[in-house]
Amino acid sequence: MQLNILSWNDPFRLKGIGQGGIPPWAWVLLGVCGSLLSWHWITNEDLGFQLHAAKYLLENGDVPRQEPFLWTEPSGTYINLQWLWQLSCYVIWNTGGAGWLMAFNLLLQLLAVGVLGVRRLQLGQGTLAAGAGTYLILLVFFIQNDWKIRPHSLSWIYLGLVMLALEIYERGDRRGLFFLPFIFLFWVNCHALFSLGLATLLIWASANLVFTLLRQGSREVRSKTKEFGLPLVLSLAACFINPYGMAGLAFPFRQSQILSGDHYASGVIMEFEPLWKAVLGREILDPGDWFDGGMTVIYLFLLGTGLCLGRRSISLPSWAVITVFALLSLKMVKNMNYFFMVAGPYAA
Repeated sequence: MQLNILSWNDPFRLKGIGQGGIPPWAWVLLGVCGSLLSWHWITNEDLGFQLHAAKYLLENGDVPRQEPFLWTEPSGTYINLQWLWQLSCYVIWNTGGAGWLMAFNLLLQLLAVGVLGVRRLQLGQGTLAAGAGTYLILLVFFIQNDWKIRPHSLSWIYLGLVMLALEIYERGDRRGLFFLPFIFLFWVNCHALFSLGLATLLIWASANLVFTLLRQGSREVRSKTKEFGLPLVLSLAACFINPYGMAGLAFPFRQSQILSGDHYASGVIMEFEPLWKAVLGREILDPGDWFDGGMTVIYLFLLGTGLCLGRRSISLPSWAVITVFALLSLKMVKNMNYFFMVAGPYAA
């Protein structure tokens, strides 16, 4: 079953799964919905730390090398890879206050959604592939997302751009791969989860080579390796260009190893818990908990259904990336929206 691609001016109708046309006013309403949901009081606990970290950088002319804030561990090593995002927030905060900072956060998250839209158009071969499936997935994403002012918004954008570059290559344009080093040059200095981008490249490249070997033989594997080997090496080299060098490159992998073990935070902070426990295994205290859990189930159901319906149009390397990110979401609920950023355009 395929999505029914309707013209922009068709009236709203939803005849069945995978069919439907959405008029312009409904898309405007969807954008307003996302904007209103994102505009709320600043509630995330670590914003003060982010602003103070930027202030420290400006006062000292360098990123911190030892723990600058915790008096309980004054000699501990400290790696701050999100310094560029922190500086941006600090400048915006001092210029326009909380209102400007919330607008900046909204802009970043809408840019992430915009990258998804560009990828959807690429996968639809330039057609306006935006029917009821796309509308429902975005609507549930807006409602389910907590819109906090954190650097993960930039990681959503960069991860989407990495997938876009790989998808451009799969469509026969090799130039897409040479955007990758520039993406990682900025990503490594904005958020530690640039590691997800490196993992994406490794998974995609490995699956591509295995698939090519099975279908076309070793000669074609060598040709493919020459095509995307250099951009991948340059992308890895770009990750060394951070204030901490090798220590900065290794930091997110060491952090992931700590959290995946028997760590105190894994059982206390919800975003570090397994998906099933975060949705079903917690004590239900108020109707908001029921709503959040229900929206998460609907969110995953829509993504899973869309992927199943469009399975034949998804390449095996992309399937490999989607599968790994799905497993990461099951392991830790924090990764669920990264799964959306990878799989969303295919599911839509």
